[in-house]
Amino acid sequence: MTGVAEGAILAANSDLFNKAVGQGIRCADIEGGFDFEHVNLQRKSFINLSPEYPLKNEHGTAVAGIMYAKDMGLGIKGLVHGADTFYGVSEAPAGRVNGIAKALKYLRAGDVFIYELQSMGPRNKYVPADYQKAVWDITKEATDAGIIVIMAAGNGAEDLDHQLYSEYRNRNDDGDNGAIRVGAGDKKYWIPTDFTTYGSMIHV
Repeated sequence: MTGVAEGAILAANSDLFNKAVGQGIRCADIEGGFDFEHVNLQRKSFINLSPEYPLKNEHGTAVAGIMYAKDMGLGIKGLVHGADTFYGVSEAPAGRVNGIAKALKYLRAGDVFIYELQSMGPRNKYVPADYQKAVWDITKEATDAGIIVIMAAGNGAEDLDHQLYSEYRNRNDDGDNGAIRVGAGDKKYWIPTDFTTYGSMIHV
């Protein structure tokens, strides 16, 4: 799988990684698209929820590989390659909210949903997907149902503690819809990259 550097996933050498491989959970990922024919991803349990939009997006393929590439004894092995099912859904056919809603039909409490999406902020820079209020609301419904939602912080280098984002920070009174927002980090120095959006709304 391209894009996965040596040593990038430290867990790969741990005993825990070889035992906790996602058994008993379902995962979903919403992206632009996926290559379901990739040699590491040819699995009956990797299910295409957007067959009407056959975009073989490299980013979606890489993320799916990091998570769910089958254990072939060589090359990459997904972090949760033993998960019961991995659903890939594209935001392109009907929009991200409809895509999220489609995938949620297949998930239950304890399952994991990854949003590899970003929204445009007030300064035309990328911020988390749930800055879009409709995404925020459906995410809250998902986490209230016990589904674990993990989303990208966005590659806009925006400070979410700026006053421009005060409404975002104070939604639901405490600015918490239950999602885990993850920024981009430097694999060598373990610090945020210069392009990642940051602030108190970002958890990792």
